[in-house]
Amino acid sequence: MVAADIIGAVASPPDRTAAPSWEELRSRLVPTTPQKRWDDGELPRAILHLHDHAALGDCELLLRLVCVQRRCLDEATASRTVALREVLIELLPDTLDHPCCEALRVLAGLEPGTAGRSRDARQRIAGDRLGTPQFPAAPRTVRRRAKAECWPWLLDRLIELETSERRACDAMRSAATAQLSAAPQKGTELAALNADQQRHVDAALADARRYFDGPVVDYFRHQLDICVANDGERGSTRTLPAVLGLLGAVDQHGPEVRPAVRRELLSFAACGAEFAGWLYRDANDPVRARFWYDRATEWAQEAGDLLMQGYVLLKRSQMAYDARDALRVFTLAQAALEGPWQLPRRIRAEMTLQVALGMAMCGEPLPAVERTLDDARELLAAATGDDERPGVPGGYFTETTLVLRSAVAFTEAGKPARSAVMFGEVLADAGLSRRDAGFFGARRAAALAMSGEPDEAATVGLESVEVAAVTNSRRTLRVLAEVMDTLAPWRSRPVVRELHDAMATSGSAFD
Repeated sequence: MVAADIIGAVASPPDRTAAPSWEELRSRLVPTTPQKRWDDGELPRAILHLHDHAALGDCELLLRLVCVQRRCLDEATASRTVALREVLIELLPDTLDHPCCEALRVLAGLEPGTAGRSRDARQRIAGDRLGTPQFPAAPRTVRRRAKAECWPWLLDRLIELETSERRACDAMRSAATAQLSAAPQKGTELAALNADQQRHVDAALADARRYFDGPVVDYFRHQLDICVANDGERGSTRTLPAVLGLLGAVDQHGPEVRPAVRRELLSFAACGAEFAGWLYRDANDPVRARFWYDRATEWAQEAGDLLMQGYVLLKRSQMAYDARDALRVFTLAQAALEGPWQLPRRIRAEMTLQVALGMAMCGEPLPAVERTLDDARELLAAATGDDERPGVPGGYFTETTLVLRSAVAFTEAGKPARSAVMFGEVLADAGLSRRDAGFFGARRAAALAMSGEPDEAATVGLESVEVAAVTNSRRTLRVLAEVMDTLAPWRSRPVVRELHDAMATSGSAFD
């Protein structure tokens, strides 16, 4: 039923009772008694067989972790196995300077030259990490220290991650519950509703207790539109509870849905999930953003909403840009543009621009990038009212948006000075939302810094820091952190120091 799906998205994951207790984790994941072998327990088995999906599929306790379930597309063991491998790799980054991490990366076959080696060979190589090049630890010592030091160290990191994920689930559940409990009550004002609108909502929700029909779905779409409109001024963290609450309200009345309304309801849920994914991107939370994009795709497929399926691919391409994954930026945008769906010209224009961005990141010649940008401009110019039907996403993509995104592409193509001029011309018109003005101001600061204009870059960056603090945009702060790296050679300049201090203050305010 759709209700089960939606509450799964709001609570994420759907069944917290299935998650193992802390006592189970401590007692079963690693060897704890002297007589146990060094590789006993699910955690050692998973690390030593990290590339063996069949072995990972037998790790019943690890597959029940919340941090694993939240990365899954579905409840299938194969999906959880892939997610488990992602979690373990995340816990052993190659940037972490710790002997346990380095040794476990070797034992897991993650270090160059270790994949495909036998366990004995990997133990010998791990001896270099737990000893010295002159006096490497013997395999027997590696096994002893892995049991005494490495497995407990990794278990502590895993429990820390699991704790964070469970707290996030509880916070999301609380936000949705608060919205659900408020929505049906007389006299309770929902966000952006006046008294007349509230009376209409009361009547609509009263009807929804008997049956869930098209007008009630229209109400939820209207409320989502209000959230979208408010996002640019209020920021993602203030908008998310309302969005999660809308999805929770759908769940509350979902059991009474009539079959004829089911696909319409799922189509709305896909739109809401896509927007939630965007909000988590702005909050610099890619794990939860990916989760919601997965939900949006799943619901759009069941609803038969081809347009939304293609649109989510575009959003995934944009999220790949956040991660600086050039190839996925390009291929996802191409897939969105060439998929089996009829897309309005406005959305095709945005997808074409995203292809140009991917081309620039992949090092394609500038003339080819410019031709693709021209194609996007022509598509946008040809967009008509037919492209702006109710419920069709992408209405925000205007000539202004195209210029700003083109400026980003020119930065990636090695033309930051040209980008800085384009950013400046648009930002001077002050037609953007407060959050977008701050974000693209940060992009302009980055272009100025790369152009060798440190004082102007820092001055523009200071304005964006203030906006990021007001709108809670971690995405903007991430761009400004890149600006600070570029400005490192000029760190002694007063305005650059001022930007550094402002960034330090804003960063602590977000923690």
